[in-house]
Amino acid sequence: YGPNDARGYSGFKLRRQLDESLARLQTDYVDLYQLHLYDPLASKDDVLDSFEQLQAQGKAFYLGTCNHAGRHLAYWDAAAERSRVLGPVSEQHPYNLLERAAELEVIPATQELDLGLIAFRREKALAALSEAGRAQLEAYSALCAELGEAEADVATAWVLANPAVTTLLLGPRTLEQFEASVRAAQIGLPSDVLARLDEIFPPLYDRASSVAPRR
Repeated sequence: YGPNDARGYSGFKLRRQLDESLARLQTDYVDLYQLHLYDPLASKDDVLDSFEQLQAQGKAFYLGTCNHAGRHLAYWDAAAERSRVLGPVSEQHPYNLLERAAELEVIPATQELDLGLIAFRREKALAALSEAGRAQLEAYSALCAELGEAEADVATAWVLANPAVTTLLLGPRTLEQFEASVRAAQIGLPSDVLARLDEIFPPLYDRASSVAPRR
């Protein structure tokens, strides 16, 4: 497919779609402009050159990625270094107690490349639970009750306890949900609780050999 087709992205579509988004949002600029999913056919030099133009025009300050693998982040970093321009500064990726795959490759890559990590949750992870998974949730519910904290708040606190995570997307729709999010950010989970959470939701990596961050 070509640079003007609906699929994938290119420098042309980067410029056109940002202009369309700015018009819809009724604003002059965005702080972070993200590339969702990885397009292996896109010219990285073309995309980075176009984004540099958008920066110069004051339409976008930083470029980020979303749902990219660790190797994809390395590709962008190499292209930016080759072109001597600012490449993506962050990666938005699913990361929670039920989805810990980011610890295998993405988190080590963001740390090595000095990128911010924007974590988010996906409801389908909960819906796809097996019977064994439901037993995990029962154990988790019991632990939260023991701590005297809401399950959602402990889950949020767990993500934020990882020093590799820059921020977490929550999207509260009510004042009550917003206040709960603020409360969750203030919960400090001690090492023994983090260890028990690892027992309930085991990491996918071998702690003895992985470079994924420890808590």
